[in-house]
Parts: sequence; structure tokens; C-alpha cells
Amino acid sequence: MLKRVLKYLYIALVVCYMAAALIVIPGIGDDGLCKGILIEMTDNTMGTVNRESIIEMLKEEGLDPNGLPVDSVKCYRIERFVNSMSLVKSAQVYKTGNNYIQLDIICRQPVIKVIDHTGNRYCVDNEGVRIEGVQKALLLPVATGYITDTIAAKELKEMAEVISGSPFWQAQIQQIYFKENGDVLLIPRVGEHVVELGKAENVGSKLEKLYTFYEKGLNVVGWNKYDVLNIEFGDRVIGSRRE
Repeated sequence: MLKRVLKYLYIALVVCYMAAALIVIPGIGDDGLCKGILIEMTDNTMGTVNRESIIEMLKEEGLDPNGLPVDSVKCYRIERFVNSMSLVKSAQVYKTGNNYIQLDIICRQPVIKVIDHTGNRYCVDNEGVRIEGVQKALLLPVATGYITDTIAAKELKEMAEVISGSPFWQAQIQQIYFKENGDVLLIPRVGEHVVELGKAENVGSKLEKLYTFYEKGLNVVGWNKYDVLNIEFGDRVIGSRRE
């Protein structure tokens, strides 16, 4: 009788072990097909990168892994394609233990919208990198005028780095206009004046001087007192008064 009880207990333990193994060990008990793509995004505060559009682009490129045997999915091909997207700073693709493809994306953050003298439209991120294909309407400073590739790579890059580091200038600067001689005008959102920046160099120190003038000058005499504020020389602000 005892032997029969022990036999039944042994069989029950084996059955329980096998059932637990099917649950605990990933991939056992399924058909080995990819269940889909999981996307995790970082620095997408402006919502410029859309999960649905990424999946749609993967389908168009024949890279959608959904329903394929997991072992046949080439993660490096998906990763290379996603990294080629202008809005993506970096991407990592790998297989999970439960038959999904995981896609981790760090997004680029647009800081300035650009419309150059030839009509080209694009954005510049906080590192000065050119971003194409931004479809979403964003409330950003707009750079216009004579913007060449050289200016975009150097002067505009410096301005993007300075503006991205200051919530005040992100909100205050409405337009950045590059004149044909390389001088820059800033059009603010608050105040009926134009800021003459001069050449786009030492931008940080010039804007710091302007901020001090805003805080200690215009806050006292009024924001509409001047037509033009010149900060070309960096160590001082020269204001032209309204008649």
C-alpha cells in the first residue's frame, strides 16, 4: 500500500515539475514564432518619433519580424535601418526570452526649425545635428535667411546648444535671421524690439548679457521702450529708443 502511495506521489511531482517548466522556461511550449515588436523610447519628450510609423516603415522595408520564426530574425538589419532614421540618435535591437523583438531607441531632440534661402526645411537638434522628416508641428525658434551647410554645421550648431540649455531662450526666441553678410538678427516673442547679435559667435556670453539687461533694464523701463538692442560686442547692450 505504501509503495503504491509513493508511486502516485512521484508521478504527481513529475507532472507538476513539467507544468512548471513550461511556464518558467521561455520559449518552451510555444511555436517559436515572433509575437511582435516592443519599442521603448528615451528623450521623445516632443513626440517626434511615433511607434506606429516605425513599425509601418519596417513593414515597407520587409523587416517586420511579426509571425516569423524568431531564430530567422536578423536583429542587426532592423537595428541598422532604424539607426539610419534622421530622428533616431541611436537604436539597439535584440530578442527577448518570450519571442518578442525589443527595440530600444534614443531620440534626437529638435531645438531649431530651419527654412533656408533655397527653401529647404529641416530641424537642428541640441547637438547641432540636422534632422529631416519632422512631421509634427513644434513650437520652436525658426531660423531663416542665408543659411548654408557651413553655417548650419557651425554657427547654427552653437546657437542650438546654447538655446537647448536654457528654457528661457527656448521660449523667448521666436526667429533667428541670418543676413547675407553672416550677421544674425533675433526676433523675440516678448517685446517689440529686434536683437542684433552680430556674428554667431560667443552666443552664450552675448545672450547672458542680454538676459541681464532684460532682468535689470526692461523689467524696470518697459519691454517696448526700444526698437533695437545691439549685443554684437558682448560686453554691453546698446539700445535704440523709440521716437
